[in-house]
Amino acid sequence: MALLPSSQGCESFFKQNFPSADSIASERIDTINWNQVDRFPLFETCDEMAAKENQRKCFELTFSDHLMKSFETEKIVVKKAVNDTVVLDLKIDHQGIVSIINIRQSTLVAEQIPSLRSYFNTSLKKLPRIFPALKNAASKNNTQTVPVGMRFSLPVIIDVE
Repeated sequence: MALLPSSQGCESFFKQNFPSADSIASERIDTINWNQVDRFPLFETCDEMAAKENQRKCFELTFSDHLMKSFETEKIVVKKAVNDTVVLDLKIDHQGIVSIINIRQSTLVAEQIPSLRSYFNTSLKKLPRIFPALKNAASKNNTQTVPVGMRFSLPVIIDVE
């Protein structure tokens, strides 16, 4: 018995029809509902097994409490009393890092507290670790949980005399 070399080589013998990484990724991306997350961002003190609405409440309360405690240590001096609400538009990326997208504020707040963004940024740097929001991405064979970025708005009452 003799072995004869094949012009096709080993490549065609071992080649199987595996889906490409791009086709797998696009298949999973197509299954994600980008309008809502399956789990909200969480602090360690929040229960990841709680109902989704309770997760949201825990996150918002913990975030707000931290922000308020951080502001209590600041010495904000104003010429005119300020009692107003500003709205922070924030993003938590897929790694749990928070950044300010925008601060919606009145002219009075902007004039009386020009360093407001700096105060918020300082406070955000002191936040405890945040676990990012999660989305479920399903394919034919399995479901994976994927960390995703998320935007949200947080109203903050500013009361300075």
